[in-house]
Amino acid sequence: RPSEIYSAFASLCTDPSVSSSVSLRCARGQTRAMNAAYQALDQLISGRDFDPPAKLLANIKPEAAVRLLPGAPYSIATNIAQTDIWQRVWLAQLDGTPRLNPFPDFPVVPAEKWPEIRAGFLANLERARELAAECPPDDEKRQAKLLQFAIHGAYHVGQVKLLKRMLRFKRV
Repeated sequence: RPSEIYSAFASLCTDPSVSSSVSLRCARGQTRAMNAAYQALDQLISGRDFDPPAKLLANIKPEAAVRLLPGAPYSIATNIAQTDIWQRVWLAQLDGTPRLNPFPDFPVVPAEKWPEIRAGFLANLERARELAAECPPDDEKRQAKLLQFAIHGAYHVGQVKLLKRMLRFKRV
C-alpha cells in the first residue's frame, strides 16, 4: 500500500542511524522525502542503480534502434515507443486531459523517427518527475499512478540494456 511505503520512508528520514545519502535526500524537504513516486522517478532518471536512460539511449544510432534481432520480440525503438505511449496515457490522466488511444502499443518505428521517439520518452520521464515533486504524499491515487510510471519505465530501460548487449554480441 502506498501509505505504508511513505511511512517507512519517512521513518528513515528521521532515524539518525540511517546512511548519510538517505539523510541528504531527506534534507531536501519532507514532502519530497516522503514522496515514494518522486524518489522512484528520480532514481530511474539519475541512474543510481543502472545506467540513466539518457545515457543508455544517447549513442544508439537509428539503424541499430530499429533492428530486430533474432529471438527478440521487438527493437529498441519499438520498446521505447511502447513505453512512451503509456507514459503519455498516464500523463494525460494525471493532467486531467482526454485519454489517447494507446493501441497499437508496440508500433514498428522507422529509423528516421528514432530521434523523436527517444526525445519524447526522455521528456515525458522528466515531466513525470516534475509532477511527482509537486504531488502531496497523501494523494495516494496520483502517487500510485506515478509509481506505476516509474516501475514501467525501469522495466523497459532494463530491456533496452539487454537489447544493446545483444546488438554488441551480434557484431562479434
